[in-house]
Amino acid sequence: MLSLVEEAEKCSQESKNDREVENCMRQLSAKIIQKQKLIFWIYGVGSGISFFAFISLVVTIVYRKKNN
Repeated sequence: MLSLVEEAEKCSQESKNDREVENCMRQLSAKIIQKQKLIFWIYGVGSGISFFAFISLVVTIVYRKKNN
């Protein structure tokens, strides 16, 4: 997979006019946004699971201390 810089250079070299360059850059921006959304979604799910595990651990410790 090409790096973002290489893709941007490819856009500017292959395009014949400003409109084509603009369209190519727009598509490149859409790719970047999709990658960012995926990264943030994965981070969010991971954070949610970690938070749930931490709360479960605290509840378990408190429950065991009360019963002993």
